[in-house]
Amino acid sequence: MRILVASEDAGLLRTIVTVLKRPGREIAFTRRPKFACALAKRVRFDLLLVDLLMRPLGGDDVVLRLRAQGVAVPALVMAARSTETWARLLRVPRVMALAKPFTADELELAVEDAIARWCLSAA
Repeated sequence: MRILVASEDAGLLRTIVTVLKRPGREIAFTRRPKFACALAKRVRFDLLLVDLLMRPLGGDDVVLRLRAQGVAVPALVMAARSTETWARLLRVPRVMALAKPFTADELELAVEDAIARWCLSAA
């Protein structure tokens, strides 16, 4: 399983990679959203895990851009809990949200759930 993680927060990236790393998983990560877009166009990922608040593109923009370019990949967007944040995510079809802060168990469950829901919706 290949997972691409994008966040400007280096500490969050380290934590996510540590939690998700295991045999059978390949984790790519970046602090630059434009690089995440470029990489996701070249490499087939099973999941895109992105932070909502990044610059110059937010995680929702990364997902929308990739989908507009024909890259179909499950997406899990990490965001703080707020009405404005959740409203912003509603404009992105077939995306799941993961509220920050989250535990290692919540992260694992969200990753598995995002992939399972994507597979069900594609069937």
